[in-house]
Amino acid sequence: MNFSDKVRMLRKEHGISQEELAGRLDVSRQAVSKWENGQGFPEMETVLRMSDLFGVSLDYLFKDDDPEQRGTTEETSHYVSPESARKYLATKEKRGRKMAIGLAILIMSLSFTMYFPYPLGTALFFSGAALGVGILVMLGFEPKFEGYDQIEERPLSIDQAFLKDLQKEYPLQQRKYGLFIAIGIALFILSLVVSVWANSDDMRYISVLPLFWGTATALITFAGTMMGAFHIIMNNREHVAELRTNNGRNWIYGVGMPLASMVFLALGFIWDAWHPGWLVFPVTSLLCYAYTVWGGAKE
Repeated sequence: MNFSDKVRMLRKEHGISQEELAGRLDVSRQAVSKWENGQGFPEMETVLRMSDLFGVSLDYLFKDDDPEQRGTTEETSHYVSPESARKYLATKEKRGRKMAIGLAILIMSLSFTMYFPYPLGTALFFSGAALGVGILVMLGFEPKFEGYDQIEERPLSIDQAFLKDLQKEYPLQQRKYGLFIAIGIALFILSLVVSVWANSDDMRYISVLPLFWGTATALITFAGTMMGAFHIIMNNREHVAELRTNNGRNWIYGVGMPLASMVFLALGFIWDAWHPGWLVFPVTSLLCYAYTVWGGAKE
Protein backbone atom coordinates (compact mmCIF):
# COMPACT_ATOMS: atom_id res chain seq x y z
CA MET A 1 0.00 0.00 0.00
CA ASN A 2 1.57 3.30 -1.12
CA PHE A 3 1.11 6.89 0.08
CA SER A 4 -1.97 7.65 -2.04
CA ASP A 5 -3.74 4.48 -0.91
CA LYS A 6 -2.97 5.21 2.75
CA VAL A 7 -4.28 8.78 2.55
CA ARG A 8 -7.53 7.55 1.02
CA MET A 9 -7.86 4.72 3.55
CA LEU A 10 -7.12 6.93 6.57
CA ARG A 11 -9.59 9.57 5.42
CA LYS A 12 -12.36 6.99 5.04
CA GLU A 13 -11.51 5.28 8.31
CA HIS A 14 -11.88 8.64 10.09
CA GLY A 15 -15.16 9.31 8.29
CA ILE A 16 -14.24 12.62 6.65
CA SER A 17 -14.65 13.80 3.06
CA GLN A 18 -11.94 15.16 0.77
CA GLU A 19 -13.31 18.64 1.32
CA GLU A 20 -13.20 18.25 5.13
CA LEU A 21 -9.63 16.94 5.00
CA ALA A 22 -8.62 19.81 2.76
CA GLY A 23 -10.10 22.28 5.24
CA ARG A 24 -8.21 20.77 8.17
CA LEU A 25 -4.93 20.85 6.25
CA ASP A 26 -5.51 24.31 4.71
CA VAL A 27 -5.26 23.04 1.13
CA SER A 28 -7.70 22.72 -1.76
CA ARG A 29 -9.96 19.73 -2.33
CA GLN A 30 -8.29 19.27 -5.71
CA ALA A 31 -4.94 18.84 -3.95
CA VAL A 32 -6.34 16.06 -1.77
CA SER A 33 -7.83 14.40 -4.85
CA LYS A 34 -4.44 14.48 -6.58
CA TRP A 35 -2.71 12.89 -3.58
CA GLU A 36 -5.24 10.06 -3.48
CA ASN A 37 -4.86 9.50 -7.25
CA GLY A 38 -1.09 9.30 -7.00
CA GLN A 39 -0.54 12.53 -8.95
CA GLY A 40 1.54 14.36 -6.37
CA PHE A 41 2.68 14.73 -2.79
CA PRO A 42 1.96 17.39 -0.17
CA GLU A 43 4.58 19.68 1.28
CA MET A 44 6.42 18.50 4.38
CA GLU A 45 4.57 20.91 6.68
CA THR A 46 1.26 19.49 5.40
CA VAL A 47 2.51 15.94 5.85
CA LEU A 48 3.37 16.69 9.48
CA ARG A 49 -0.13 18.05 10.08
CA MET A 50 -1.60 14.97 8.39
CA SER A 51 0.50 12.73 10.63
CA ASP A 52 -0.86 14.48 13.74
CA LEU A 53 -4.42 14.44 12.41
CA PHE A 54 -4.49 10.70 11.73
CA GLY A 55 -2.20 9.69 14.61
CA VAL A 56 0.32 7.89 12.41
CA SER A 57 4.06 8.25 11.86
CA LEU A 58 5.79 9.64 8.80
CA ASP A 59 7.40 6.24 8.34
CA TYR A 60 3.97 4.65 8.06
CA LEU A 61 2.76 7.22 5.51
CA PHE A 62 5.68 6.96 3.11
CA LYS A 63 6.93 3.40 3.54
CA ASP A 64 5.22 0.89 1.24
CA ASP A 65 3.74 -2.21 2.86
CA ASP A 66 5.08 -5.70 2.24
CA PRO A 67 4.33 -6.53 -1.42
CA GLU A 68 3.16 -10.00 -0.39
CA GLN A 69 0.34 -8.41 1.60
CA ARG A 70 -0.57 -5.73 -0.92
CA GLY A 71 -2.99 -7.83 -2.91
CA THR A 72 -5.37 -8.25 0.03
CA THR A 73 -4.50 -5.32 2.28
CA GLU A 74 -5.75 -2.64 -0.11
CA GLU A 75 -9.18 -4.22 -0.24
CA THR A 76 -9.78 -5.49 3.28
CA SER A 77 -7.38 -3.91 5.78
CA HIS A 78 -8.79 -1.92 8.69
CA TYR A 79 -6.75 0.99 10.00
CA VAL A 80 -6.21 0.96 13.76
CA SER A 81 -4.84 4.06 15.45
CA PRO A 82 -2.66 3.76 18.58
CA GLU A 83 -5.58 5.06 20.64
CA SER A 84 -7.95 2.44 19.22
CA ALA A 85 -5.41 -0.33 19.81
CA ARG A 86 -4.98 0.70 23.46
CA LYS A 87 -8.74 0.95 23.86
CA TYR A 88 -9.11 -2.54 22.43
CA LEU A 89 -6.57 -3.99 24.89
CA ALA A 90 -8.26 -2.20 27.81
CA THR A 91 -11.67 -3.50 26.70
CA LYS A 92 -10.37 -7.06 26.42
CA GLU A 93 -8.86 -6.79 29.91
CA LYS A 94 -12.19 -5.64 31.34
CA ARG A 95 -14.18 -8.33 29.53
CA GLY A 96 -11.61 -11.03 30.35
CA ARG A 97 -11.78 -10.14 34.05
CA LYS A 98 -15.58 -10.39 34.10
CA MET A 99 -15.56 -13.66 32.20
CA ALA A 100 -13.01 -15.11 34.62
CA ILE A 101 -15.09 -14.05 37.63
CA GLY A 102 -18.29 -15.49 36.16
CA LEU A 103 -16.67 -18.85 35.40
CA ALA A 104 -14.99 -18.97 38.82
CA ILE A 105 -18.28 -18.37 40.65
CA LEU A 106 -20.05 -20.97 38.51
CA ILE A 107 -17.43 -23.66 39.16
CA MET A 108 -16.85 -22.82 42.84
CA SER A 109 -20.58 -23.14 43.51
CA LEU A 110 -20.16 -26.91 43.17
CA SER A 111 -18.55 -26.84 46.62
CA PHE A 112 -21.96 -26.15 48.19
CA THR A 113 -23.40 -29.46 46.98
CA MET A 114 -20.45 -31.34 48.48
CA TYR A 115 -20.16 -29.52 51.82
CA PHE A 116 -23.78 -28.83 52.82
CA PRO A 117 -26.55 -31.45 53.04
CA TYR A 118 -29.51 -31.54 50.69
CA PRO A 119 -31.52 -29.35 50.08
CA LEU A 120 -29.41 -26.47 51.45
CA GLY A 121 -26.36 -27.38 49.37
CA THR A 122 -28.41 -27.66 46.20
CA ALA A 123 -30.13 -24.33 46.80
CA LEU A 124 -26.81 -22.58 47.41
CA PHE A 125 -25.33 -24.19 44.30
CA PHE A 126 -28.13 -22.97 42.04
CA SER A 127 -27.90 -19.50 43.58
CA GLY A 128 -24.16 -19.32 42.90
CA ALA A 129 -24.58 -20.83 39.43
CA ALA A 130 -27.27 -18.27 38.61
CA LEU A 131 -24.94 -15.46 39.64
CA GLY A 132 -22.07 -16.84 37.56
CA VAL A 133 -24.23 -17.43 34.50
CA GLY A 134 -25.79 -13.99 34.93
CA ILE A 135 -22.37 -12.34 34.78
CA LEU A 136 -21.51 -14.28 31.61
CA VAL A 137 -24.85 -13.49 29.97
CA MET A 138 -24.65 -9.77 30.78
CA LEU A 139 -21.16 -9.75 29.33
CA GLY A 140 -22.63 -10.71 25.99
CA PHE A 141 -24.94 -7.67 26.06
CA GLU A 142 -22.26 -5.12 26.93
CA PRO A 143 -21.78 -2.57 24.12
CA LYS A 144 -18.45 -2.58 22.28
CA PHE A 145 -16.73 0.46 20.87
CA GLU A 146 -16.93 1.10 17.15
CA GLY A 147 -14.29 -0.89 15.33
CA TYR A 148 -13.97 -3.64 17.98
CA ASP A 149 -15.29 -6.40 15.71
CA GLN A 150 -13.16 -5.20 12.78
CA ILE A 151 -10.02 -5.48 14.90
CA GLU A 152 -10.84 -9.10 15.73
CA GLU A 153 -12.03 -10.19 12.31
CA ARG A 154 -10.15 -8.25 9.62
CA PRO A 155 -6.54 -7.75 8.55
CA LEU A 156 -5.21 -4.60 10.22
CA SER A 157 -3.13 -1.66 9.15
CA ILE A 158 -1.32 -0.42 12.27
CA ASP A 159 1.10 2.43 12.77
CA GLN A 160 4.63 1.00 12.77
CA ALA A 161 5.91 3.39 15.45
CA PHE A 162 3.19 2.19 17.81
CA LEU A 163 4.01 -1.44 17.06
CA LYS A 164 7.65 -0.83 17.95
CA ASP A 165 6.60 0.61 21.32
CA LEU A 166 4.28 -2.33 21.92
CA GLN A 167 7.06 -4.80 21.08
CA LYS A 168 9.07 -3.44 24.01
CA GLU A 169 6.10 -4.00 26.33
CA TYR A 170 5.10 -7.40 24.94
CA PRO A 171 7.77 -9.60 26.65
CA LEU A 172 6.77 -8.31 30.08
CA GLN A 173 3.11 -9.02 29.36
CA GLN A 174 3.97 -12.50 28.12
CA ARG A 175 5.83 -13.30 31.34
CA LYS A 176 2.98 -12.00 33.49
CA TYR A 177 0.20 -13.87 31.75
CA GLY A 178 2.39 -16.92 31.30
CA LEU A 179 2.80 -16.97 35.07
CA PHE A 180 -1.00 -16.84 35.48
CA ILE A 181 -1.38 -19.87 33.22
CA ALA A 182 1.40 -21.75 35.03
CA ILE A 183 -0.29 -21.10 38.39
CA GLY A 184 -3.62 -22.27 36.96
CA ILE A 185 -2.10 -25.51 35.70
CA ALA A 186 -0.36 -26.01 39.05
CA LEU A 187 -3.70 -25.60 40.84
CA PHE A 188 -5.30 -28.26 38.63
CA ILE A 189 -2.43 -30.63 39.44
CA LEU A 190 -2.64 -29.76 43.13
CA SER A 191 -6.36 -30.56 43.10
CA LEU A 192 -5.48 -34.03 41.82
CA VAL A 193 -3.01 -34.45 44.67
CA VAL A 194 -5.63 -33.30 47.19
CA SER A 195 -8.22 -35.69 45.76
CA VAL A 196 -5.81 -38.61 46.21
CA TRP A 197 -4.68 -37.54 49.67
CA ALA A 198 -8.06 -36.54 51.08
CA ASN A 199 -10.50 -38.96 52.64
CA SER A 200 -13.02 -39.49 49.84
CA ASP A 201 -15.66 -40.60 52.39
CA ASP A 202 -15.69 -37.13 53.92
CA MET A 203 -17.20 -34.71 51.37
CA ARG A 204 -15.88 -31.75 53.34
CA TYR A 205 -12.42 -32.50 51.97
CA ILE A 206 -13.64 -33.11 48.43
CA SER A 207 -15.62 -29.85 48.52
CA VAL A 208 -12.32 -27.94 48.43
CA LEU A 209 -11.61 -29.14 44.87
CA PRO A 210 -14.03 -26.77 43.08
CA LEU A 211 -12.21 -23.87 44.73
CA PHE A 212 -9.01 -25.01 43.04
CA TRP A 213 -10.79 -25.51 39.70
CA GLY A 214 -12.56 -22.15 39.82
CA THR A 215 -9.39 -20.22 40.64
CA ALA A 216 -7.38 -22.09 38.01
CA THR A 217 -10.06 -21.55 35.35
CA ALA A 218 -10.24 -17.83 36.15
CA LEU A 219 -6.47 -17.37 35.88
CA ILE A 220 -6.17 -19.33 32.64
CA THR A 221 -9.22 -17.65 31.09
CA PHE A 222 -8.05 -14.13 31.89
CA ALA A 223 -4.46 -14.80 30.81
CA GLY A 224 -5.59 -16.51 27.62
CA THR A 225 -7.88 -13.59 26.78
CA MET A 226 -5.09 -11.04 27.17
CA MET A 227 -2.47 -13.07 25.33
CA GLY A 228 -4.96 -13.52 22.51
CA ALA A 229 -5.61 -9.77 22.39
CA PHE A 230 -1.90 -8.97 22.15
CA HIS A 231 -1.54 -11.67 19.51
CA ILE A 232 -4.25 -10.05 17.37
CA ILE A 233 -2.45 -6.70 17.42
CA MET A 234 1.15 -7.87 17.15
CA ASN A 235 0.81 -10.94 14.93
CA ASN A 236 -2.16 -9.94 12.83
CA ARG A 237 -1.31 -11.98 9.73
CA GLU A 238 -1.07 -15.16 11.82
CA HIS A 239 -4.32 -14.30 13.60
CA VAL A 240 -6.23 -13.82 10.33
CA ALA A 241 -4.90 -17.16 9.04
CA GLU A 242 -5.89 -18.90 12.29
CA LEU A 243 -9.31 -17.26 12.21
CA ARG A 244 -10.02 -18.56 8.72
CA THR A 245 -8.81 -22.03 9.70
CA ASN A 246 -10.52 -22.39 13.08
CA ASN A 247 -13.86 -20.65 12.52
CA GLY A 248 -15.56 -23.94 11.67
CA ARG A 249 -14.40 -25.78 14.79
CA ASN A 250 -14.54 -23.37 17.72
CA TRP A 251 -18.16 -24.37 18.38
CA ILE A 252 -16.90 -27.55 20.05
CA TYR A 253 -15.93 -25.62 23.20
CA GLY A 254 -19.38 -24.04 23.48
CA VAL A 255 -20.98 -27.48 23.32
CA GLY A 256 -18.40 -29.62 25.09
CA MET A 257 -17.98 -27.73 28.37
CA PRO A 258 -21.73 -27.35 29.16
CA LEU A 259 -22.17 -31.06 28.43
CA ALA A 260 -19.27 -31.83 30.78
CA SER A 261 -20.99 -29.80 33.52
CA MET A 262 -24.25 -31.72 33.01
CA VAL A 263 -22.42 -35.06 33.16
CA PHE A 264 -20.58 -34.01 36.31
CA LEU A 265 -23.81 -32.97 38.06
CA ALA A 266 -25.50 -36.20 37.02
CA LEU A 267 -22.62 -38.28 38.40
CA GLY A 268 -22.78 -36.35 41.66
CA PHE A 269 -26.52 -36.15 42.31
CA ILE A 270 -27.56 -39.55 40.92
CA TRP A 271 -24.59 -41.78 41.77
CA ASP A 272 -22.88 -39.61 44.43
CA ALA A 273 -19.68 -39.83 42.38
CA TRP A 274 -18.38 -36.29 42.77
CA HIS A 275 -14.98 -37.91 43.07
CA PRO A 276 -13.67 -38.95 40.56
CA GLY A 277 -16.48 -37.45 38.46
CA TRP A 278 -14.60 -34.14 38.24
CA LEU A 279 -12.25 -35.81 35.73
CA VAL A 280 -14.84 -35.07 33.02
CA PHE A 281 -13.57 -31.47 32.89
CA PRO A 282 -9.90 -32.08 32.00
CA VAL A 283 -10.87 -34.97 29.71
CA THR A 284 -13.40 -32.79 27.84
CA SER A 285 -10.88 -29.96 27.52
CA LEU A 286 -8.29 -32.30 26.04
CA LEU A 287 -10.80 -33.79 23.59
CA CYS A 288 -11.95 -30.33 22.43
CA TYR A 289 -8.36 -29.19 21.97
CA ALA A 290 -7.45 -32.38 20.11
CA TYR A 291 -10.43 -31.87 17.80
CA THR A 292 -9.40 -28.32 16.85
CA VAL A 293 -5.75 -29.29 16.33
CA TRP A 294 -6.66 -32.36 14.31
CA GLY A 295 -9.02 -30.35 12.13
CA GLY A 296 -6.42 -27.66 11.58
CA ALA A 297 -3.82 -30.22 10.58
CA LYS A 298 -6.18 -31.72 8.00
CA GLU A 299 -6.78 -28.31 6.43
